[in-house]
Amino acid sequence: MIQKSISALRSFAVRGRTFFRKHMRVAIVILVVVVAVSVYAVISHGKNGEELYVVDAGTFVQKVSVSGKVEPAESVDMSFEQVGRITRVYARVGDSVKEGSPLAAIASDNVAAQLAAARAEESQRRVERANQQVNLDEIRNQQDTKVASAYRTLLSENLEAIPQSATYTATPPIITGLYAGSVEGSYKFRVEQYANTNQYRLYTFGLEKVGASSISETDPTPLGTQGLYVRFPGNLSTYHGTIWLVSVPNIKSTTYPANYNAYQQAVRERTRAIEEAQAKLEQRTEGTTIADAMLAVARAEVARLDAELKKYVLRAPFNGTVTRLDIEVGDTVSQGTPAVTIMSAGKLEIESFVPEIQISYLEVGDPATVTLEAYGESVVFAAHVVAIDPAETVRDGVSTYRVILHFNEEDERVKSGMTANIVITTDEREGVVSVPQGAVAKKNATSYVTVRVGKADERRAVVTGPVSSLGMVEVLEGLSVGEVVVLP
Repeated sequence: MIQKSISALRSFAVRGRTFFRKHMRVAIVILVVVVAVSVYAVISHGKNGEELYVVDAGTFVQKVSVSGKVEPAESVDMSFEQVGRITRVYARVGDSVKEGSPLAAIASDNVAAQLAAARAEESQRRVERANQQVNLDEIRNQQDTKVASAYRTLLSENLEAIPQSATYTATPPIITGLYAGSVEGSYKFRVEQYANTNQYRLYTFGLEKVGASSISETDPTPLGTQGLYVRFPGNLSTYHGTIWLVSVPNIKSTTYPANYNAYQQAVRERTRAIEEAQAKLEQRTEGTTIADAMLAVARAEVARLDAELKKYVLRAPFNGTVTRLDIEVGDTVSQGTPAVTIMSAGKLEIESFVPEIQISYLEVGDPATVTLEAYGESVVFAAHVVAIDPAETVRDGVSTYRVILHFNEEDERVKSGMTANIVITTDEREGVVSVPQGAVAKKNATSYVTVRVGKADERRAVVTGPVSSLGMVEVLEGLSVGEVVVLP
């Protein structure tokens, strides 16, 4: 009889879920009644009139019901940082505005004129500083060119192709061009006839690894990509299968010592010329730091006035809607007095204050169902907890904690300022063993229940968990499904 009652009640619970979603408050009352009937159904009376409860594993639900208010996720009252007369109003109440859009402005002619003068001063200081650097930069560029030219000559002059084998009979290829690379080393190249044709290909590796390139019988063939070329004075057939080495630079050349000395002299001359030019510049300007400092002062003044000018214009701090506008053109506004209110676009949230005794149940991410007074209990919105204040807020002498919820989906029916009724599900699990809270007694910090075993009763220690919203306490250890508990 008891098991049949339990099965019937479970079937009824499934059918009641849809009704619960549509009629939340009524459903909660009905659910309480259902649980009471359920408890009664599994309670039988012993011979001496005791009330007995058959332990079962069912759904454990813990909910927190609170009220709240729909608020914009961001809302700000904007005011001018200066006292002045309103010259422009760019928006009206209800207008949608983008982040950075101007909303209103006060007279700023004086600051704008100062900024224009500061920018002219900055430009003049920049030109003066640049003129002082012209001579030094020209000398540095000229000397860099001379050093680079001397180094290129050192690396490129009298380059020779040396055969890998002394058995070659072909005339050594001729190396021409100016080496433009900055790495010294050796090129190696090989000549191969292409597939029994009259065409020959050059394979380059060493300093550069280059794929096969066709060899011209009349024009020089590039040796890599750094400006060197190779020309074959004899019949190309005599070069088939030969490998040649080209050292960069050719330190065995008779001109190498002179070119090396010329390069070293160019480096020394560059250092001397730049040092002399730098000394003359410092003598003329008492050090470049003076010109740098004057330019820095001019730039700082421009930045200061530019920041000052921005204080004369109110701009939207984010995308949103103008909800209040307390100014008109010609009005004189005071510093810090609210002039425009902006509410963030689209993003609405629910603000609620949860009593201290319930806050321990809540966690960020907990799901919630919300009804709004404007639409009644039949219209349900899904939401979730996104923030819980760590510090309390005292309201009417009671410690509460501010909780913020976000709607799962945006809905144009939701408006700022609406009153919300919220049910937050803090715990929901299936297969939980639980008993009526009144069945659990405590002695010396140990929880226990009275279990009917046969015709006798025994006191059994149990480990309990949380209490559901409907007064059922979870039993973690000590009871099994089907056992009979004696209610006090």
